[in-house]
Amino acid sequence: MTEAAESAIIEMIGAAYDPISTEEAKSASISSEEHEEVGKFEFDSKFQTRIAALAIRDERFVRHAGHLLDPAYFENISEGIVVNVALKHYAKYKCLPKQASFSQLIKDGLDRGDLRKEQCRDALIALRDLRQCELGDADYVADKVAEFARYQAVTSAILASADMLGAKRKNSELFQKIEKRVKDAVSIGLNEEGEVYEFYKQIEARTERRNDIITGKSTPKGITTGIQRMDERLFHKG
Repeated sequence: MTEAAESAIIEMIGAAYDPISTEEAKSASISSEEHEEVGKFEFDSKFQTRIAALAIRDERFVRHAGHLLDPAYFENISEGIVVNVALKHYAKYKCLPKQASFSQLIKDGLDRGDLRKEQCRDALIALRDLRQCELGDADYVADKVAEFARYQAVTSAILASADMLGAKRKNSELFQKIEKRVKDAVSIGLNEEGEVYEFYKQIEARTERRNDIITGKSTPKGITTGIQRMDERLFHKG
C-alpha cells in the first residue's frame, strides 16, 4: 500500500472518529465477509509458551484476553491445539477444564476425527509441559497479546481499505464500510474485569476519565496500533 493511501485512510478515520460514541467497543472484533490469513505471534517460543500456559490454567487471564487469542497465532501447533480446546471449553462452560477432563477432551478430538493420531499424542505432551510451566506476569502478557491483536486487526483493516479505495466506484457506503473496519480494529482491547461493559452505567466514570486526561491528571493508556500517525489522531493515543 502506498504512503499516500495510508495517509488518506488515517486522515479520514481521524476526522470521523468520535471517542464518546465508540468507547463502548472495548472488545470489538473485526467482522469480515471474506477469509483473511491469520498471522503468527512475533514473540519468541518461550513467551508463546507462557501465553499458552496462562490460556489453559489462569481463568482471570482468559476472562481478560481470551477473546483476543486465536490458536492459529501459535508457532507450536500442539500448543495451539491445547489452547483451542481450553477456549472452546471456557466458551461453553465459563471455566477452564480440569486436568483429567482436559486429556479426555483432546482424545475426544481424535475420536471425532478433528485430530490425527500423532496430533493427539503431541497435544497431550504439550498439555503435560504447559501444566508444568511457571505462570506469572499475567497482566503484562495480556497487554502484549492485546497489542499484537490490535496491530494485526489494524494492518488487516488498512490493507483491505486500500483495496476498497482502489475500486472504480467510490461512494459514501464504501467509506462508511472502511470507517467501520478501522474503528473496529482500533477498538480491540482487553475485557476489563472480565465483565460485560455497561455503557450507560459508566457515563459518569468515562466523563471523569476524559476530564482527567484533558487537565493532565492522568495520561492516555491506549495500546498502540503500530502506526504512530494513527495513534496521534486517537483519543487514547492508541
